[in-house]
Amino acid sequence: MNRRRIHLWLFPLLALAVAACTSGMPPRTLPQADQTAAGRPCPPTSVAQAPKPFVYRLGIGDELSVSIWQEKDVSADQRVLPDGTISPPMLATVYVAGRTIDETRQVLIERYKEYFKEPLVSVRVTSIHSDRVFVLGEVQDPAAVELVGPTTLTQSIAQAGGFEEEFANKSEVRIVRKGPGDQPYVQVVNLDAVLAGRAEDPSMRRGDVVWVPARGVTNFNRDLGQALAPFSIALGVVGASAAIITAAN
Repeated sequence: MNRRRIHLWLFPLLALAVAACTSGMPPRTLPQADQTAAGRPCPPTSVAQAPKPFVYRLGIGDELSVSIWQEKDVSADQRVLPDGTISPPMLATVYVAGRTIDETRQVLIERYKEYFKEPLVSVRVTSIHSDRVFVLGEVQDPAAVELVGPTTLTQSIAQAGGFEEEFANKSEVRIVRKGPGDQPYVQVVNLDAVLAGRAEDPSMRRGDVVWVPARGVTNFNRDLGQALAPFSIALGVVGASAAIITAAN
């Protein structure tokens, strides 16, 4: 048997042996690039996660614009009534309170199929009138929080599931609210001091946006603009959100 045949015969066995060995090996840990002054590796840093999407749910008093593409006669501005319903053209009342914009659109599509073959329904919030604050950033459940009676900043964050403890920068929580002339301004609150009893827990106002920033290396893809983007598109208030982002920066 010549040398070439020996190599061809051994190659499959060697490949199987390598595969068997590597499959049981633990993953190799790459060394940290940064070192401390003492020459020891830095502690591992937190890995950035994708920001949780903000989901807006309709509330009583919110104003909507409902339309169907190429059906100019089937369009109307609607206000969510105290019973949680709207009355779109050609339809009986539709319950929408607590539903997302997409959920509302799907309900209307199914209702309008009685009159149109493939209705392309558009639903857009034109004005928010329910008493809510919007809690975004490093919280467990970014949400529009209902203001039921006096509500403080820490209470509103608690209603959004509390902090993402691994990422939240509690010392620089921002409240974005309307000031004189409807211009947004930003109040920075040290919630570490509030929770320690060294500072006052501010009261929330209707329409406030609470932004809990991330700390450390996770900041590079977790800014206010990214969190507000889906919110702006869904509600049709891109200009207002741009002003808020400018103020926050």
